[in-house]
Amino acid sequence: MNIPNPKVLVIEDDGTVRRMLVRFLRLNRYLVKDATDFEEAMQAIEEDQCFDVILLDVNFPGGGGLELLPHLKQKCSDATVIVVSATEDLNVVSQLMEDGAADFVAKPFDVTQLLEHIERHLHAHS
Repeated sequence: MNIPNPKVLVIEDDGTVRRMLVRFLRLNRYLVKDATDFEEAMQAIEEDQCFDVILLDVNFPGGGGLELLPHLKQKCSDATVIVVSATEDLNVVSQLMEDGAADFVAKPFDVTQLLEHIERHLHAHS
């Protein structure tokens, strides 16, 4: 990875999954901020301006990935958005990809495989 200490925003309402992702990414030298809902995610992008990677769940309180993605892309147009979700609704996933998400990782997932997705996208943008 060419970006020193990439910044990652994890938007995930499941506390167990969110804490595991934050811990794993920090162990791998990522700077991580997390959000549990639409409002916290908006606050994070207002405060930090931009992230290198955004891990976006599809369903969370106060809205969802479909509603949040346009705001993320407007504020952080260069960020790579990776949808991480257990949704089985392929129409939603397809719409998110059309709206600017770069990748989709289905839950449950292996964290090392997710890290490979993140690093592949970071290399592609560097």
